[in-house]
Amino acid sequence: MNRARQRGGFAGDTALFEGFYKVRFQLGAAVGRSVMYARDGRMLGGNSAFAHIGTYEKHDDGVDILIQTVRHNPDPNYRAMAGTDDATLLAKGRADGNLYRFEGGLKELPGVAFHSVMTPIEQEVIPIAGSVGEGGIVNGLF
Repeated sequence: MNRARQRGGFAGDTALFEGFYKVRFQLGAAVGRSVMYARDGRMLGGNSAFAHIGTYEKHDDGVDILIQTVRHNPDPNYRAMAGTDDATLLAKGRADGNLYRFEGGLKELPGVAFHSVMTPIEQEVIPIAGSVGEGGIVNGLF
């Protein structure tokens, strides 16, 4: 079981923060998803095109994060939300049950709001989106 789930959570509970999360984030009108692992003051994560590497500091009222985003996949079909391949995120987060909610912005895009929700990923098997088996995915491809 994920440490975040084991410890429960309430507003201001920063012990909840350490663990493995799926992340939904929004920068202005653009929406993205990634994963993130947080432990011992470090945050490591990413998605199909970008690595997210940073730090966090726990406080009584939440968590402050600083994340560097760096492109690792040169495929132009994965566009940078910030308009640049390298960006710096500064945000403040707070517990909301077993979730964490963040607000902040990118140094490269002053005035554009950033919001995210980090949801713990449990160790149990997570089903893929869509059906598996009869009438669905038969061999992993079709």
